[in-house]
Amino acid sequence: MTAIEQIRRKLRARLLELARQLTNLDIDAAAGDDIDLAFANDNTAIQSALAEHDVAEVAQITEALARIDSGKYGNCAGCQKKIPLARLRAMPHAAYCIACQRVSENGHGHPHGNGHGNGHPKRYRGWERAADLSSSDPDFSVGLVK
Repeated sequence: MTAIEQIRRKLRARLLELARQLTNLDIDAAAGDDIDLAFANDNTAIQSALAEHDVAEVAQITEALARIDSGKYGNCAGCQKKIPLARLRAMPHAAYCIACQRVSENGHGHPHGNGHGNGHPKRYRGWERAADLSSSDPDFSVGLVK
C-alpha cells in the first residue's frame, strides 16, 4: 500500500469517527434547580464547542480527500512547495507547510516572501526538511539561520 493510500484510509477512518461523535452528541436541557440548570448550560456550551471543532475538522478532511482525488495533495496551498511526508502522516489534512501554517496562525503575511527574496525567510529555513529527519541523520539538529 502506498503512502497516499495509507493517508486516504486514515482520513476516511477519522471522518467516520467524527461522524459518529457528531451523531452521539448529548445536549440536554436539564430540569431542576438553578445549579442543575447552570451545569446543563455549561455542558451544552462545551458540547457545542467540541461539535464546532469536529465540524471544522470534517471540512478539512473533506478538502484533503478532494486534493488527493485531484492530484494536488501534498503541495502547500500557500507556496506550492511539497509538504514533508512526516507532516502529512502526522496531520493528514494539512494544507500548508509548517512555515506557511505558522505565518497563517500568526497573521504576519506569507512566509515565502513578497518579491523580496526567495524561499523561506531566515527564521523558517530548514523547517521543510526538519520533519523528515531522524536523529541518526547528520542534519538532524536544524538551527536558526543567522
